[in-house]
Amino acid sequence: YCAINNIVEYKKLCKVCSHPVKFGAWGRAYKENFCSIQCQGKGRKKRPKREKIVLPLMPEEEKQRRREKTSMERYGAPNYLMSDEYKKEREKKVAENRKVRGAKWIETLNTSETLEPQFTPDEYSGRHEFLPIKCTKCKSIFTLSLSKFPTCDRSACPTCFTPNASKGQHSISEWIKSLGILVKINDRKEFAGKHEIDLYIQSHNLAIEYDGLYWHSERGRPDIKEKCKEKRDKILVRGIRLIEVFEDDWELKQEIVKSRIKNALGMIDRKIGARKTEVVKLSNFEYKTFMEMSHLQGYTHASFRIGLIYNGELVAAMSFSRARFNKNIDWELLRFATLPGTSVVGGASKLFNYWRNHHVGQSIVSFSDNRWGNGSFYEKLGFRNDGVTPQGYFYINSGGKRRSRQQMMKHNLAEQFENFDPALSERDNCWNNKWYRVWDQGNTRWILDCSSSKVVSQNYGSARCGAVVG
Repeated sequence: YCAINNIVEYKKLCKVCSHPVKFGAWGRAYKENFCSIQCQGKGRKKRPKREKIVLPLMPEEEKQRRREKTSMERYGAPNYLMSDEYKKEREKKVAENRKVRGAKWIETLNTSETLEPQFTPDEYSGRHEFLPIKCTKCKSIFTLSLSKFPTCDRSACPTCFTPNASKGQHSISEWIKSLGILVKINDRKEFAGKHEIDLYIQSHNLAIEYDGLYWHSERGRPDIKEKCKEKRDKILVRGIRLIEVFEDDWELKQEIVKSRIKNALGMIDRKIGARKTEVVKLSNFEYKTFMEMSHLQGYTHASFRIGLIYNGELVAAMSFSRARFNKNIDWELLRFATLPGTSVVGGASKLFNYWRNHHVGQSIVSFSDNRWGNGSFYEKLGFRNDGVTPQGYFYINSGGKRRSRQQMMKHNLAEQFENFDPALSERDNCWNNKWYRVWDQGNTRWILDCSSSKVVSQNYGSARCGAVVG
């Protein structure tokens, strides 16, 4: 209407400034009573200011006293959090929450292909507590802190899941499991995390250390000599039998190592009574062939070689020579071994008594390798313990080839190394030519003085001793 009739001014005047209200302001928020928003603000009725009531400040002690009084009236305690009502509610909520979380953990664990929880939601006490869990793969039950449980895609079983174990450890572990025996890899619970047992068979109280040649050499770890001895002593103090297997022994003489481990587990495949065997003297070729096949240290020269024949088969052998390290002793027992997987019950006694009948009144010494046992074999033959030798060593190169310390004596190195310095020691010359020492656990020395002994009887099978001993 206004646009058609060209009306640009409104007859009504602004309530504040008395100016006429223009056409453009008619539809605004100030609704045609004001000419602008500024005038509208000035024309708005102002509320009267309220006077602030300022109360006197109450001392903090009085506030606290009043709060405690009110809490005592309502809850019977100075603070609601200290009341029995709150504690009961809190305990109820915590129990309910734990039950819910326990049910969730059980549901999570059940999604794993190898883990089966052995606890109920009511038994769940927190993710930092150790709870029983069963491995469906190896059927072992172990405890696990759920706070350390990574994911259901990775098994947390200490027997099956060993991410830091070497290839050799896994190989030995899988073979032992195939015998129906549970074995733990990299077990730390026995020493509360301070030391680690490579392979631990708790049912037989047996520990197996797998010694990789590089990491057990001075190149891999300069203090390996002291560390290995310290670890061995702590294992033996706990009454655990210890076997130490070098990497090249497992790779090159696996059948012999398996036979000795099975003997320690009481699982020898074949047992033969010594009474059913016949003592024979062996040629050097027969003796060498048998020892290379049956003994970890292989062949060594011997002047007196005897063996046991069963149904035309050589099943055990023993060798002797003049004492090498002590001229006050007449003879040394060098080697005794049986066929891998075979135990000749009383065989060692039969062979040794045969030697004594041919060497009446002569003393004899022998050495047992501490990596494989305590030498109880010799006690059954009548030897006495004459102490422990210092730790020995051999050399390896980067290719894993082994040489004995006799081969690497300083006077032999000039022919072996182009880079030989006579001013340096044996160890330094070997180091410069990339040959590094690997330490063992020494030997136990055993002595038998036969000077006052009578000739033993021809009943060679009287003693029961069938162990494979070096």
